[in-house]
Amino acid sequence: MLRAARAVVTLTLARASSRRPYDLRNTIVVSGSPRSGTTWLAEMIATLPRSAICFEPLHLDQVPAARRAGFGWRTILDEMSDEPELASFMRNVLEGRVLDRWTTQDMRPSLPPKTWIVKFVRTNRLLPWLVSNFDVRRPVVILRHPCDVVASQLARDFPSDPPPDETVFLRAHPEFSDVHASLATPEERLAFVWASDTFLPLTSALRDRYDVICYEDLVRDSVAIVERLFAGWSLPAPNGLRARSTRRSFTSSADRYPGLTKEEANRVLRVTHAFGLDFYDTSPQPHGDHPLLSSSAAPR
Repeated sequence: MLRAARAVVTLTLARASSRRPYDLRNTIVVSGSPRSGTTWLAEMIATLPRSAICFEPLHLDQVPAARRAGFGWRTILDEMSDEPELASFMRNVLEGRVLDRWTTQDMRPSLPPKTWIVKFVRTNRLLPWLVSNFDVRRPVVILRHPCDVVASQLARDFPSDPPPDETVFLRAHPEFSDVHASLATPEERLAFVWASDTFLPLTSALRDRYDVICYEDLVRDSVAIVERLFAGWSLPAPNGLRARSTRRSFTSSADRYPGLTKEEANRVLRVTHAFGLDFYDTSPQPHGDHPLLSSSAAPR
């Protein structure tokens, strides 16, 4: 009862504040595949005073307005895409104006936010379009070992949304058609989704417009990595960051791809390595010196 009442108060205050002027340049975008650590990262960033999290505004079942605007579960847009309805909806999202019990679930009753932290697990494939059309702070993409991601998704009977139609992706990248045609198991199909989600932002001509971090590095030294992100945004690191970094999000899992057999893990890696995404292999840590993970502007 108390939690429900708090949610109502939070939503009421958020909707009232959404009528105030807001500077889009304050918004921080956190993007990643499902089960990659986006919630934990967003919660650490949200230790910033007067900030609030907008939770998964492109979940088509929870936010029907996203579907009406024309978004799919894995919309692909490049920097040249001209999509007025999608752009109008996305602007409302980034300005903190798409608010309901779902998108405000991670908010606390507070003063009107000065910074919206928008957490997505369905924007990796449209990041070039987003950074080309919206003057937000430098977005951050978080990656996690594909075997961990797939194992976690399978353990939670995820995704709740159907497998994305890869027609648009394969039309742009026919070199992966044979890989797609070879998919025969659930873990392989989920690995292909992870690979597509990861390949597009890492190979974009606008790769230097957003930062890429790895979940495994975040686990090892979360404070230092998030402090570097804040420095890149010209913001002081919040006082509460260190305390929050020790508490994983309610959606996290700490085990290393539990539930996957060795054969299943190898099948996942077969798919992801076919995309050239071999900075993850059987090692517990990513190969940070891999060319796809490097950017002259990325945090070191």
